Amino acid sequence: MTATNSTELAVSCWAAWAPGLRDRAGWKAWAAGEREISGPVDPDVSFVKPLLRRRLSPLNRMAFHVASACLPEGEAPFCIFCSRYGEYARAFEILNSMAEGEPVSPNSFSLSVHNTVSSLFSISREDRTHSTALAAGEATLEAGFLEACGLLAEAPQASALLVYYDEPLPSFYVGTADAIQVSAALAVLLRRPRASSSRETMLRLAWGARPENEARGAKPVNPALRLAKLLTEAEAQSEFSDGRLIWTWSRHVAGD
Repeated sequence: MTATNSTELAVSCWAAWAPGLRDRAGWKAWAAGEREISGPVDPDVSFVKPLLRRRLSPLNRMAFHVASACLPEGEAPFCIFCSRYGEYARAFEILNSMAEGEPVSPNSFSLSVHNTVSSLFSISREDRTHSTALAAGEATLEAGFLEACGLLAEAPQASALLVYYDEPLPSFYVGTADAIQVSAALAVLLRRPRASSSRETMLRLAWGARPENEARGAKPVNPALRLAKLLTEAEAQSEFSDGRLIWTWSRHVAGD
């Protein structure tokens, strides 16, 4: 497949979290096949005030953890929060309550919407900077990257914080072929390439139509993991099909 479109941005910083992988060394060991993802979903969010921290679900905590690790000092980047399923665990509980004829708590509902993480993150930082919450099926991470490209095209001197987070669906959906199998979150601080800068890490995304007779191939367990392998330098390129388009991620160093 020859991609017909592509775009790229420079990576200023990145952070990832999954059960059992708490630092860059852990992620490199995982990418090399030396460590597995396992354990409780307990990322450190001690930097959040207790009153707000009590409202955070495990999914919120993952997103907060990686996003905070990539925030630039003294700068308020555009924030793009991406999740295929979002707070579906909370939404599923509400649906079950409704099915049993129980009343729905307004507070529970307010924490089950797709922009829960982006809203709570803005509140925690008292930050009114532009924030987006996206869901685009299997290509959610890719849609987030394109959103970052669009925002930075309008504000070339700014930076954009792209955050992807997802967790397995409730047990009711066990066996769903394309469901996320493990919890993981990834944040990447992005900016436009600088003409005067060299040796900076570049993240490139290319896409094109999938030929009708071409098989879709294996689906990634979690998009955050696919990109983490590139950023740990375990892979230089990763490709997958969402059924309509073929997306290709690649990493290179400017000037190479």
